[in-house]
Amino acid sequence: MNRTEFALLVRKISVPDPVIYGVFVLAAGILVHHMTPDIMPPVMMPFAYLSMTPSMVSGLLLCSAICLFCVCYLTRHLFGDGLWLIMLFALGFISAEAELMRHADTSLLAQKTRGILVAEVTDRTIRDTNRMRLILRPLKGRTTEIFGELSFVRLSTRIVDVLPGDIIVAGVTLFPLSGPLLPDRPDYARQHYLSGIGASGFATWVKIVRHETNLSFSERAARYRLGLATRITASMSEPYGGIAAALLVGVRDNVPADVYTKFRRSGLAHLLAISGLHMGLFCFSVLYILRAFMALLPHISQHYPVHKYASLVALGCGALYLLGSGIPVSAVRAFLMTSLIILALLTDRHVVSVRNLALVAAAFLIVSPSVIYTAAFQLSFSATMAVIGTFQLTRMLTNLLRMQRAILFIFLSSVMTFLATMPFAAYHFGQIAPIGIFANLIAIPLTGLMIMPAGVLLLLASLFGLTNIVAPVMEVPLSVLCAIADIFSDTGLSGWSVKPPPSYLLFGAACGGALVIMPRTYPKMIGLVILCLMAMHWAVMPRPVAIIFQASGGLVLAVRSDSDEIIVSKSVSPFWQDNLRLMLGGDIIRTQRCSRYNECQIIAKRAQTFSLYAQRPARMRACPEPDHIMITTDERHDSCLETITSGDSIILSPRRSESWLLYQSYTDSSYKLVSNKARYGLAEQVLLHTKTQ
Repeated sequence: MNRTEFALLVRKISVPDPVIYGVFVLAAGILVHHMTPDIMPPVMMPFAYLSMTPSMVSGLLLCSAICLFCVCYLTRHLFGDGLWLIMLFALGFISAEAELMRHADTSLLAQKTRGILVAEVTDRTIRDTNRMRLILRPLKGRTTEIFGELSFVRLSTRIVDVLPGDIIVAGVTLFPLSGPLLPDRPDYARQHYLSGIGASGFATWVKIVRHETNLSFSERAARYRLGLATRITASMSEPYGGIAAALLVGVRDNVPADVYTKFRRSGLAHLLAISGLHMGLFCFSVLYILRAFMALLPHISQHYPVHKYASLVALGCGALYLLGSGIPVSAVRAFLMTSLIILALLTDRHVVSVRNLALVAAAFLIVSPSVIYTAAFQLSFSATMAVIGTFQLTRMLTNLLRMQRAILFIFLSSVMTFLATMPFAAYHFGQIAPIGIFANLIAIPLTGLMIMPAGVLLLLASLFGLTNIVAPVMEVPLSVLCAIADIFSDTGLSGWSVKPPPSYLLFGAACGGALVIMPRTYPKMIGLVILCLMAMHWAVMPRPVAIIFQASGGLVLAVRSDSDEIIVSKSVSPFWQDNLRLMLGGDIIRTQRCSRYNECQIIAKRAQTFSLYAQRPARMRACPEPDHIMITTDERHDSCLETITSGDSIILSPRRSESWLLYQSYTDSSYKLVSNKARYGLAEQVLLHTKTQ
């Protein structure tokens, strides 16, 4: 490669536009791979005859990507935008396939199974006062035979005193991993599979066999992190100790549920997770403390680039902080961004740019493509993109004083971060908090100026056993933060329930937002048009009229009434109640009494009546009224179609864990049924008969 060609390559990577385009094309390759699961197996058939292991095939695929890069270079078309983007699309597709091949030997449970499980605890999480979640590694030869083939198991149980590395024996009921719970909802089973988890379930009893002493590095790190969180929690009064542990080491086990709800409703829940805010404040606090200390030594500060030495030390401290936080996605993203910023400081280049964010996103997607589906990745990068865009905007306002620009940046960044994360928060959680725009104007400066500096002192004091001495210093600003969350959570702009957008809208919103922060005017205009179209599409999308799912040993029907109540045909678990609120938008859930034959008639919005025939005795009875919508699983009800004049008949053939959303057509009174088993979230018509006058 001669000097001119090398300069062209450096320019392509350093100019923001090609890098940003490339990241989205890379992401498109990953998404297309997810949408075409049946394409690769025929292509991979030749490798089966070569007796190649999944890791060997994965390595071969990555080598193929490198060869593609070399071919592009040798043909001297590497720097053409068309071939450059094609190469990145292929790289995304190949990276996604390589990730699947790395986990090809992960065993999956085929059916519901009960038995005795002897396993090693690898991780634990407490989310309420009564239950905890364990990630277990079954021990082969000491457990039920079918369980011994699984790599990892996700288990819910009562709270027991276990730590990573302990050996437990439990009576468990395990279930196979299922797909999305409802149509066009996140596929958590895919994430579990790529984490090596082959089954999930619950334990009826748990007994600790022994507390392990021969621990791996990751288990020792997890134990130290949990122990540090326990000491921090004990050093303060409730709930401030639990909040401090969540802020400093990412352990949210001791945050009361009502306190977390107030933070979520006020838009401050992001403060309870290790994110870019915490990582940035930690690293740059170390940086400026070291620079201030070296400034006291004129002989050193005047003859050596002390800011570069301080940057390297801050980077090392950030790496230790990352390990202590449990290495969440948001913290890894923040650490990589901090690394690029420090690298820019060392090379005297621009510190904050959208190019750096795009390079970090590309690194994430190449190493672990499935991270694109996680809420942490989506929220973290969209928020950072909004902050960088706001920074670039305020930097151009040279006619304002520095203090005025700082105040304007704080306000605009709060607004833009809310707008950028709104579709992703709505998709994953079904709630947004507009009041968070104003709550963050107070909470973020408080966290940056008082809470995090006190937290850094607390972490340093914990190394010398002085936690109880420094803890009161941090408890005072934490009490103010809790008061802010309490005040803003009770306003009319907190905890709005919104309908989740479709998944494809998230990709369009991300593309539009990235174009808006481009330096040139033409991409900005295109980005604004895309965002407006996505917003209008989201606004006019209807909520489902009804949800049909399988629970409690049969079909369950849920509708929303004119009084905004959610009516269900039988009692369901709190887990299902949360999902019904998410999709239907109501709040109060009421159970409709059915007949002794489990024949239910439920009145939904606009006085539309649904008749559910869920069990065999009910199927044999008379047909519903002419204007009812009949839902059944028995094709013998075809005869009822002759009596239905203005309603619909829905005859279902349920598969395992299948659920359906029922939408009403815009143009007429007909209905469309969408199944969660339909590929790519597209509509699947399942024997839906429509009769309209």
